[in-house]
Amino acid sequence: MNDSERKLVRILYNHFSKNRCMPGWTFLIRSTGKTKPQLIDTLDGLQVTGVLTWSEQEPTTIQLLQLPSSIKRHQQ
Repeated sequence: MNDSERKLVRILYNHFSKNRCMPGWTFLIRSTGKTKPQLIDTLDGLQVTGVLTWSEQEPTTIQLLQLPSSIKRHQQ
């Protein structure tokens, strides 16, 4: 996972942990500093690698399939 993918997964995990729902585009754009097309590319890349699944064009449908290793270490 590259840095932008890792950052996005941490943002998704932290937002879901706090709010019990996935963020929308506005929050993701503001939090990452990326444009919507850049976020779509990153989410597609994460889906290909099996980190998450999502219904394209709607970030609220994201389901994390793997936790980042840094989060796994803190839970032990």
